[in-house]
Amino acid sequence: MTSLVPSAAPAAPLLAAIGVLSGGGKKYEARRAVLRQAWVADPPSEIAVRFVMRCGGLPPDARERHEPQVLCTNVLASEDRFRGPILALLAWYEHAEHAFPTARLFGKADDDVYLHLPTILRQLAAIPVEASSYALYGTFSWWHLLHEPGRRFHFAAYAPRQSFIRIAARRCGLVERCNEPNISCWGPFPYPNGPFFALGRKLAAQLVRAPGIDWDRRAFDALPANHGMIVEDAWLGSALWRHVGYNAPVELFKLGSYDRVYSDNLRFKVSNDVAIYHFRCCLFAAACSDCASRTAVREACRSTARYDAVRCTLTSEH
Repeated sequence: MTSLVPSAAPAAPLLAAIGVLSGGGKKYEARRAVLRQAWVADPPSEIAVRFVMRCGGLPPDARERHEPQVLCTNVLASEDRFRGPILALLAWYEHAEHAFPTARLFGKADDDVYLHLPTILRQLAAIPVEASSYALYGTFSWWHLLHEPGRRFHFAAYAPRQSFIRIAARRCGLVERCNEPNISCWGPFPYPNGPFFALGRKLAAQLVRAPGIDWDRRAFDALPANHGMIVEDAWLGSALWRHVGYNAPVELFKLGSYDRVYSDNLRFKVSNDVAIYHFRCCLFAAACSDCASRTAVREACRSTARYDAVRCTLTSEH
């Protein structure tokens, strides 16, 4: 007699791979440790998660190279916030295309963000398959890009909603600024807010291969050393607008209303629908010395324990 052993259920196909951009040093190491005990610990089988690190120039025995779930890119570890996250984001897309050949979407998250992955999974799965290749998913705001070769590469006329674009442009004197000598202006363009967003597979591949990306790299190299940070989410929106959108059917998929599905504040006022919560410094009471109040952190834990009981245990001990 042959005994019949029930076969294991087939694994669900991978829908998305999420790269969590993180930095070097103890502060960021502590952030990763918290996330590994929270939402990164047991993601749905349809989602893969990696921490994306800038490891170029680090010795072979560097701690970052041996942490679990880390993608060590060749981006120099010495790259700071000026352009390091942008280069790491591009490296993530290049890696993800080959490492996750069945994933339809490539997400990006910050390392001070809590994601409720079941909700994220439902929303990503709701994107029609035929539209997912060129999908851009997130919560959106609008910017203009102003570039003066060798001097500045920055964003102006921020509009939190599309209906505010003209008001924002008028308030910041955009027309006059764009008419200054040697200034090039682009926009308005939508960009996905940085705590979490996702790109379709073909859109990400077209972005990293766009000739204009090399133009941006050269523009960064020519900027003065004291130039301010170029935030990666605004840059991504501008790059898609300038280098890809003219020949790709990009389609925006809005995550949901601000402060309902996505929240980005320090007041710990959240709803039960929140899937993306940008905690900023005070999430990591053990990792930073300038947090506002340990009591506030404990109160926040009680209000958000539905999503992250592990984090609450950790932060309430400090």
